Amino acid sequence: MKASNYNIIYEMDREKSILFNALTKRYLLVSTRFLDNYQNIINNPLKYCRVAELQTLLNKCKKCGLIVDKDFDELGLLQNSFNDQVNQSSYSLLIMTTCACNFNCWYCVQHHEDITLNENVEEKIKKHIARYLLENSIVDLNLSWFGGEPLLNFKSIDSISTYAKLLCINHGIDFSCGITTNGSLLTERMIDRMIDLDFTDYQITLDGCKENHNKTKFNNVIQNSFDLILNNVKILVEKNSKAQVTLRINYTEKNITSDLPDEIDKVLYSVRGKVAIMFRQVWQVRDNYDLINKVTPLVIRLKDMGYGVVDDFGNFASLSCYVEKKHYLSVFPNGVVDNCNNKPIGKARGHLNDEGDIVWQKVPTERKNTIFAIKSDCKTCKYLPICMGPCPALREENVTNIKCMIKNPDEYFRKEIEQFVTFSLR
Repeated sequence: MKASNYNIIYEMDREKSILFNALTKRYLLVSTRFLDNYQNIINNPLKYCRVAELQTLLNKCKKCGLIVDKDFDELGLLQNSFNDQVNQSSYSLLIMTTCACNFNCWYCVQHHEDITLNENVEEKIKKHIARYLLENSIVDLNLSWFGGEPLLNFKSIDSISTYAKLLCINHGIDFSCGITTNGSLLTERMIDRMIDLDFTDYQITLDGCKENHNKTKFNNVIQNSFDLILNNVKILVEKNSKAQVTLRINYTEKNITSDLPDEIDKVLYSVRGKVAIMFRQVWQVRDNYDLINKVTPLVIRLKDMGYGVVDDFGNFASLSCYVEKKHYLSVFPNGVVDNCNNKPIGKARGHLNDEGDIVWQKVPTERKNTIFAIKSDCKTCKYLPICMGPCPALREENVTNIKCMIKNPDEYFRKEIEQFVTFSLR
């Protein structure tokens, strides 16, 4: 026996300490008074394996993954899991219907240009889908609709989804759609059509409490987008029993208040069990780790009300990003393509030709230069299973050594672990 390489042990407060394993996401809460004793036992299991009084503790540590068999290759397990997910025979095709948006959120990474998917690009995408599915023996196709605001061009969504669904039916391929939208343009007619087209996943964004949200998402016609969006969500989940709706709360220090759970529940109280909540710190201020302490009580209240809670630990995948997948592509409204949709449209590295084939002007290297394939800090990091390395975009050039991009990993992940433990104890 030996101690796991992925043990994270620290004091939560003067009374309790946590023995957490990043690989299994399991933990033990112990008395801070005896923390040194627990660490000594975990770090020297062979020394104590024959002590009868410690067998219960040792068994608990094994179950949590804090102690593992001597020959157990934890890094190899992670790499195998990574490779399995990378090489899945599922094709995720993200399609941007437009670069335009009906709002102008200050933090948005998309450049809102008047570029919209037209019939010529639609035909290229349809040909691409048909060729790619059959040439790569794909067993599952997911179309992920994105923008700008994708619902500004619902015509293209309908046209391509209709074609792809029929193609999949004819070839015995599973088919589904998902969409990332601000939700303000949803109509009952759209929702009914999206049910026909096997839309199941919806990510819909709020920007903190009602007052601050309406200062971010507004236009000349829509002044109270907060209530509009939530009412549309309510209609959506009432009509579509298969809908998996995630409300993504993009938060900063200034835009969340203690009233947020009640403001959400005022509209969605009757469909609480059908909506999940996901808090994400706006990327421009993502290094403010203390904000997690402000968010945690809000998430607990929403969970206690009956809403689902999305957290990175409970939805663990052995990838840093979906872009890692072999069968993943982003198509921009003008027909250019790249692995990642967060690029400026003018910097996309490829395009679809008239036959639907991908033509790369610059062949991507990030899927080849993974954290396991080249030198990286990640391989020896105890946080690897809950991080899986930096953004793939940082490996687009000829990178030979991957460095950690988190300023203070101990502080950052401690906050994340404490939040995870707090949720799991509810």
